[in-house]
Amino acid sequence: MQELTETLLSDFKLRDSLLAQQQELFAVFDGAPFPIMLTEGPDHLLRYANGKQGSAFGLVPQFSPGRHVLPGLEAIGVFGAMDDAFHTGQAATLARASIQTYDSHTLQDFNFLCTPVRTSPAAPISGVLTVAMNTTGQDFAGSEQRAFAANVQERFERLGAGGLPGGMPGQRAESAGYRG
Repeated sequence: MQELTETLLSDFKLRDSLLAQQQELFAVFDGAPFPIMLTEGPDHLLRYANGKQGSAFGLVPQFSPGRHVLPGLEAIGVFGAMDDAFHTGQAATLARASIQTYDSHTLQDFNFLCTPVRTSPAAPISGVLTVAMNTTGQDFAGSEQRAFAANVQERFERLGAGGLPGGMPGQRAESAGYRG
């Protein structure tokens, strides 16, 4: 019984540590100055979006199939780039895509960086992290997006397989970018 108790306590401590790391990761997302969404699986079920994502491209229910609930992003090719990232395991970029956002009355230009998400370097791809950078009126190379995505990927790998069965980090109960 004592051995079982010690094992359970160790498991609870590990779970609490993973939850704290997940909260830290989502705090990074929440504080980012650009739209971010995290999808799961080849159908791109929306797991998370920060407030900037919701303001720009629309508030949608969590776990919705992305290309169906965000038709504007589908129309400009974002989900095609996400498909490429998910299936090839390589980051995919959609540059200078023009879209009218919910928070602007004029067309805005965005660069989208779609980065496959793995929980470890050898793990299968479990989702895609998409970062959108408004480049309207700018010549922007995307280095800030790539640095941000690399930082997030490193954090996912540190979280490891302690997330959900599909390998994604645990869900956040409330997300500024989603309404349910």
